[in-house]
Amino acid sequence: MSKHHVLCVVHAETHGHHGHTHISEVGTGSHASGIARRWTLQEVLDALDRHEQFFTLGETSGKVAEVEAYHCHRCGGRHIRTKPDHVEDNNLEKLRHCPRRKDQDDREPQPNRRHA
Repeated sequence: MSKHHVLCVVHAETHGHHGHTHISEVGTGSHASGIARRWTLQEVLDALDRHEQFFTLGETSGKVAEVEAYHCHRCGGRHIRTKPDHVEDNNLEKLRHCPRRKDQDDREPQPNRRHA
């Protein structure tokens, strides 16, 4: 079973739901070597369905949080989040925004918007 350390996230507005955002991409790798791969939401969901594991690691707490798929009742989509624990610094929502990919144009990066 593969394990993937999530280092950063990208948020995007959910289609048809103005102001409602979810994680649309994640970057995995290690703190030592940086981001090795970018995953779309669908790629992460497919990997979770294959029983691959994704996790975060709190920079201050050192606590691991597992990533899980869930159904959003507001938009009806399937998305990802960290399993609830009582630690905040390991939440997907607290991770830094992934840097722009080389294939993106030169527009200014959008701020990391939080789930509304």
